[in-house]
Amino acid sequence: MTIHQLTGFQRRRLSLGLMIALSCAVTSTFAAELKIVNKVGTSLNHGVAEKASPQEQSRTLTELKTASLNNESAVQTYIITGDLPSVASYRGGIEGYESAMSSQDKKLNIQGSSAAAYRAYLQHHQTALIERIEASLGHEVTVLQAMQTAVNALVVQLTPDEVKKISALKGIKSIQKDIQQQLNSSDDQAMYALPSQPELMPDFIENKLNYLAQNSLLGLRTGSEQLQAADSSWQGGLSWIHAPEVWRGSEQLTGTKGEGVVVGVIDSGINPYSPSFRATGDDGYTAKNPKGHYVGVCDTESSVYDASFPCNSKLIGAWGYRGIANGSPVDEHGHGSHTASTAAGNIVYNAALKTSSGLNIVKDVAGVAPHANIIAYRACDKNNQCPISAFLYAVDRAVQDGVDVINFSAGYSEFIDPWAEPVSLAYLSATDAGIFVSAAAGNSGPAPRSISATSGTPWVMTSGNSSHNLVYQNALADMTGGDAGLIPDTITGQTLSQSYGPATIIDAAAYNNPYCEAGKFNIQLNGEIVVCRYSDQAFSQLKANMIGQGAGALILMLPQTIGHGVPTGPGFLRPVDNGYPRIDISYESGQKLSQWLASGKTHTARLTGTKMVTDNRLADIMTFDSSRGPQQTNPGLLKPDITAPGKGIFAAFKDGQSYAIESGTSMAAPHVTGAGALIRSLHPDWSPMQIKSAMMTTAYTGLLKEDGKRAATPFDMGAGRIDVDKAAHAALVLDENARDFIQADPNRGGDPSALNLASLAQKTCVVNCQWTRTVTNGREMTTVWTAMPNPYVTVEPAAFALNPGESQTLTFTANLYNTNVGQWQFAQVGIKSLTPGVPDVHFPVAALSAISNLNQMRGVEITTKQSVDQATLKGLKTVDVSNMQVKTLGPAKATAIDSVLPFSEDYLNSVTRYRYFTFDVPEGAQRFVAEITKTESKDLDLFVGVGEQADFNHVYYYARNANRALEYINMPMPDHAKKLWVAVQNYRYNDPQMIHFRLQTAFLSPSAGNLTVSVPSFVAGGVPFDADIDFSLPDSQSGDRYYGAFSLGTDAAHPDNLGTSFIDFIRQ
Repeated sequence: MTIHQLTGFQRRRLSLGLMIALSCAVTSTFAAELKIVNKVGTSLNHGVAEKASPQEQSRTLTELKTASLNNESAVQTYIITGDLPSVASYRGGIEGYESAMSSQDKKLNIQGSSAAAYRAYLQHHQTALIERIEASLGHEVTVLQAMQTAVNALVVQLTPDEVKKISALKGIKSIQKDIQQQLNSSDDQAMYALPSQPELMPDFIENKLNYLAQNSLLGLRTGSEQLQAADSSWQGGLSWIHAPEVWRGSEQLTGTKGEGVVVGVIDSGINPYSPSFRATGDDGYTAKNPKGHYVGVCDTESSVYDASFPCNSKLIGAWGYRGIANGSPVDEHGHGSHTASTAAGNIVYNAALKTSSGLNIVKDVAGVAPHANIIAYRACDKNNQCPISAFLYAVDRAVQDGVDVINFSAGYSEFIDPWAEPVSLAYLSATDAGIFVSAAAGNSGPAPRSISATSGTPWVMTSGNSSHNLVYQNALADMTGGDAGLIPDTITGQTLSQSYGPATIIDAAAYNNPYCEAGKFNIQLNGEIVVCRYSDQAFSQLKANMIGQGAGALILMLPQTIGHGVPTGPGFLRPVDNGYPRIDISYESGQKLSQWLASGKTHTARLTGTKMVTDNRLADIMTFDSSRGPQQTNPGLLKPDITAPGKGIFAAFKDGQSYAIESGTSMAAPHVTGAGALIRSLHPDWSPMQIKSAMMTTAYTGLLKEDGKRAATPFDMGAGRIDVDKAAHAALVLDENARDFIQADPNRGGDPSALNLASLAQKTCVVNCQWTRTVTNGREMTTVWTAMPNPYVTVEPAAFALNPGESQTLTFTANLYNTNVGQWQFAQVGIKSLTPGVPDVHFPVAALSAISNLNQMRGVEITTKQSVDQATLKGLKTVDVSNMQVKTLGPAKATAIDSVLPFSEDYLNSVTRYRYFTFDVPEGAQRFVAEITKTESKDLDLFVGVGEQADFNHVYYYARNANRALEYINMPMPDHAKKLWVAVQNYRYNDPQMIHFRLQTAFLSPSAGNLTVSVPSFVAGGVPFDADIDFSLPDSQSGDRYYGAFSLGTDAAHPDNLGTSFIDFIRQ
């Protein structure tokens, strides 16, 4: 008997509630209508209504109870989004105005007459809205910016009281306070501290069995073998991604350095005086302006024209922002100049920098696309503060200017739903306009789910940070004294430092101060080299403690692990300019050094000055702080997409400090941006998503984690480290459009994992899961392909051929039968090219093995016109079950409460900002349901706790979903709870001053025969099965609502281990 025959066994009647599986098919064979709705959407942490951990309870108190008490009369900056689509998003429907998108090639023409006409239409509506606002307030308002192209928005100055008054005016979609964000370079003044996210760690279990073997099948890293740099004269990041090969060209493709491509850089501005942005580079190439005109402060006819700003045919435009440095686009921070020159800076010979410690470094530098043009958009000030409105304005201008690619090395520190976040949506408009957008993943790793908000969107290319083979290396050498047999070989590190010594070397641990803390030394320091262990104190404090107290140099020894058991290694070392002699060394080197220092007496050593060396063994290692996947709010979306060199990048900087060496995902992203410029130059007909897919499917996957030993996974590196030469020669490309991106919004029932992306992720894979992807031959030749063997994933068809422009739908099936439940299974699924000159491709896979899909079935409503009815649910999946167990609760009739809530401009900070209600817990209740079913608000939040009064120090469950008002909680009953409180808070700026809402609640107890479902007693793992539901709603009337829940178990000893699902009944 095969396992599939188990589904033919006799079915039995079970007392069962209902839930719906993610993406499962549902049919109603009886009178009742069964409908899938998304009730839980995206929450603060895991995408559903969440139980608050102790840390989250503390954060809730900070954010909600004691938030800043804003002065209601203080003028602040707000972003008002209009209710009409932007120029880039408009698809017609208004009489007399056509869409800017061509009906033939489906491309946007932002510069065309249709776009101009509709832009004028939006400007007219914005003017009318301002007039209505001023009439409502009785005075003129200050409008800082007006945007129509990527977003339809106004940036205005208002008081919170005034926001309340205008919130319900016609033409307003939303009002949001302008908040500050930051750039994504690593903080060189911080120690190697990790984010405190212990609640994220336990469920992030990696299954890397055979993962290295899979990579070997793809011809990737084996042992310490590495790809060689193609051109020794261009050592470093751009060489490691093989940009010089693209410059030179091949038999199939003409060489390019990005000529005619315009790179937009949204950052801290640009240093227009740098040699990296002159009209003519040191290679003799003089840039040509492909636009034929200048923009921003370079445009003599613009209202922001600045004759003092030195524009040229390379730097063809620059925009400042009204609220930053009086609108000057000149870079006062250095970050923007660095990213711009990394992406598209000129070829510059013998570029020089001098570190704060006096070290001189000279190097030839160039951008990945050194002949591309640049337009700079300043959105950040000299203190690394970047208002959201400045980002929006920059994206809006970049789309209007018609740039080809955008670099965005900034982002949000908090986690926000990308389908609701305004900057993310602005980038969707940019992508729809044909612009390739490259964004930094963030520097919050190696904790999982640490990708920054804007970078978590599927329509941008998200870059992690890995090393290249050019290393800024110093060393501890010439060691003498102690036991000669224990003297270590020369110990190397990666810190920017001058030489020091020979000098006496001491171990601070021998003097009861292993971490070199202030005031804890019992000796007088006099020029010694002091060995310190890692601690969480800042680098600046370490310098003050030691150098300030007489030490001559420092050695910082990494611990064996950091954070939640993360092993340290070369990915934790980076070329930091500390301003004094110092070397950071690995744990292994530190152990040898400590052993020697503990022997004998009179230990001396010398710290060598930093030198540039090439070491392929130190390349392609993830940096420790590169943000990791899965995507915070949507684990079914694989992030990051790719990785690129971002460690120790030598590039232009601010005026007065011409060049600098920086590290971070901010430095990785512009490598991808420059690569995008090269590919756009070679394949001008490729869409942004096709460019993205070409990079991903041809990336190098043999990377290692930050310890330099374990294989990196797709959550570390995405598809791998970019290889722009292979990407330029790619043939199989994938495309996706803005409409499908919007429809994939999980808050509206969409499925991001079904998007036609060059990655495969699934957060609930019950024994097996599938993806379909459509690939297109983007080359002018016939290509032939065959799937490569993979222990986990099969591809159908296994072989195919495509003529130029032809497409093929591929089905990928993952088998996780032997993967432990709760583990992520990773793979790189390879498809081999049988066509000379066309590279192989691969798709990264991340699938979470689940025991069932019940916990994803959190949005089923059964609507019925009868008190007794039936329905059928299809698509339930579990692991192998031989004796299905069921535990049912309800249905229980809901208690409805109609109440009102004042407008809230801030988080909870007084009783006037929320309403709470107290409920007695009935005997035997096992679950509690609270749902907001009706309101005119756009965003309400829901909180539940134990006790008679709302206490935000002890929130038990909460539902806080961006741009969602109909919040829903179905939670287990807290132990020994006698009373529960439920709080409702309003958090939208454009809602009426008084919000009406309906709160429905119910306590669920074991079913009393009112809910029965027929399911198989025996279920084969991964094989879908049906559930036939019978239910009774005694004495129900039209408009009544009932709630229920059920749990399934594999056997009598585990009656609920398959998960718990919820069901709502609505009587018509």
